[in-house]
Amino acid sequence: MASLRSKAVITAIKKGGLLSKTINADNLDLMRRRFLVLEKFFPKPRWARIEAVNREDFKGEWITTPKSRKTKVLFYVHGGGFVFDLTVLYRDLIARLGRAGKIKVFALNYSLAPEHPFPAALHEAVAAYKWLLGQGYNASDIIFGGDSAGGTLILSLLQHLKTNKLPLPIGAVVISPPTDATLKGSTIASNRSKDFYIAPEALKFFTDAYSGTTPRDDPIGSPLHGDWSGMPRLLIHVDKNEILYDDSVRLVTKARAAGVEVELHVSHELFHVWHIFARYMPEAKQSIEKIGEYIFKYTQN
Repeated sequence: MASLRSKAVITAIKKGGLLSKTINADNLDLMRRRFLVLEKFFPKPRWARIEAVNREDFKGEWITTPKSRKTKVLFYVHGGGFVFDLTVLYRDLIARLGRAGKIKVFALNYSLAPEHPFPAALHEAVAAYKWLLGQGYNASDIIFGGDSAGGTLILSLLQHLKTNKLPLPIGAVVISPPTDATLKGSTIASNRSKDFYIAPEALKFFTDAYSGTTPRDDPIGSPLHGDWSGMPRLLIHVDKNEILYDDSVRLVTKARAAGVEVELHVSHELFHVWHIFARYMPEAKQSIEKIGEYIFKYTQN
């Protein structure tokens, strides 16, 4: 059963209903401004340090905590439907993940759709990863992480690296990722009335904006359709009531069939990327600690 604090957060989300409302090209600028207002509710922790990285081929920032190990990196890509710049809003979550995993984090600030459709953000992710390798980090020192649209980008990055025979990281953690741009997940329809966070219409808008002219079953842009043999271990968090629940379940099934070591954590009575609300919800704090344990376990040596 959800805690009282979680129920209060859920009530507030339902009242706000940003992603459960109609979103399209006509009101996207307005919706972007509304999301910026939310930044004040997710301030950066005082114990976290931010260092900007601005290069011609990508932008991002280092997020470190007093517990960060200098030789290990969590390469993280935040969510936002591919269309929202949530760099500031996500600093709280990313810093908490870094502290829980005792690891320094490089967070990618990627170009947004629809102005920059696929593969623009992916190319930036590839450039950032190659830069990390060029900074002296081995692939085995790096673990990937991402949520929602950022989770899609992380899974696409894995597919790109494998296809191009580039070194793969030690593992990846993804939270509530859209994995199938064809939108054939069964829970898009069956969980419509249960998912108060994202409406199917909003999901379609995000997918169309990001995919552009790319075929919806492209094995890199739509990672469920890729080849998962030989991939590193995966940890996936998702809530049972999400319209994207089946995207995670199908990815787990396909990856395990290909021999990938996969852990699936399913919450109940929560919502899409509940981890963002760690400042307010005990369930979110607990989930972050579990992810931190996973990160630390596989980046110890």
